[in-house]
Amino acid sequence: MPSSNMIPLASLNFPKAMERSLTSFKAFENTLEPRGRASLPDTLMTAMPPAPGAVEMAQMVAPSTASRKGEFMARIWPKFAAHSQPKAIGLVNPFKTHNMSVLVNRDSKIIVQGFTGGEGTFHAGQMMEYGTNVVGGVTPGKGGQTHLDRPVFNTVSEAVAATGADVSIVFVPPAFAADALMEAADAGIKVIVAITEGIPVADMVKVKAYIDQRDCTLIGPNCPGIITAGQAKVGIMPGFIFEPGVVGIVSKSGTLTYEAVDQCTKAGLGQTTAIGIGGDPIIGTTTKEAVQLLMADDETKGIVMIGEIGGDLEVQAARWIQENGTKPVVGFIAGVTAPKGRTMGHAGAIVSGEDESAEAKKRVMRECGIHVVDSPADIGSKMAEVLAGVTA
Repeated sequence: MPSSNMIPLASLNFPKAMERSLTSFKAFENTLEPRGRASLPDTLMTAMPPAPGAVEMAQMVAPSTASRKGEFMARIWPKFAAHSQPKAIGLVNPFKTHNMSVLVNRDSKIIVQGFTGGEGTFHAGQMMEYGTNVVGGVTPGKGGQTHLDRPVFNTVSEAVAATGADVSIVFVPPAFAADALMEAADAGIKVIVAITEGIPVADMVKVKAYIDQRDCTLIGPNCPGIITAGQAKVGIMPGFIFEPGVVGIVSKSGTLTYEAVDQCTKAGLGQTTAIGIGGDPIIGTTTKEAVQLLMADDETKGIVMIGEIGGDLEVQAARWIQENGTKPVVGFIAGVTAPKGRTMGHAGAIVSGEDESAEAKKRVMRECGIHVVDSPADIGSKMAEVLAGVTA
């Protein structure tokens, strides 16, 4: 029986984000213990000091799930790590945030280009609900108005001058998107996330050349954006599947990004930053460049790299990882059954040569030491296996 100073965790006044995490763990426990499990509210108890104040320690009292709960609690409440001694892949408190961010974090100041349009309005609202620091938006001709309780500006330069914005997300229609991207770069924005799909290739040739001459990073176009878990969502990814953790994700595919994220969350690994680089033929940040960012991040302990048929971005990344990689990488290539010469989904997903097929890319990735899975359903379990082996 618990001691008299033990009270149910549910009775504590935890932040909303932690309540969501506890709800997620309840579902996680259901998958781990399908038979004979003890109920979470009765077994997960928290010890409180005699005087009112902050929680000082937590302990798990169901032996069959104690280690899993200890690992989970260490991720969502830093003080738990010292007391429950989690054994999750040998890490102590992966929820610390002093250096846990790639490209965006809780201090980023984000503006939305195409702010008052349907897509901009919806996704800006979702980003703000996640806790992202959206400071305003840009819609030419609507400057001076207020939208979603944020100021609207006519130009990006006006928005930067008024708010100090350093990140922009672009929901501008394809015909005008190239100008919007170059305007953001010219105004001094450091990270530009282009969600727009269907930007003409000729326009992106100009944008790429323009961006390369400036001190900024372009993600996309035709991408789901970026999330640094628990800190900032700059894109259209579903925020509720993310948990702060140790896995960085790079992907051409939006839906496969979500699949990898969900699996890493359910495996108890969580994520540092997920970067959807986009599936168009010409993009701002390549697979290799995104992998390099995650390799350099102290909090990222493993990387998931998801590619697809067409081009050689995955091969370039694999060669770089072979020569310079310091962290394990799990890889997946989509499009095994795609016929040669036919565009599949993304504009860049077309096999024009033997070396651009899924099998050819997987062969090179394996040769370079990447842990390649043949099904996206195996991404999370493979990453857990690899990380456990690294710290064994």
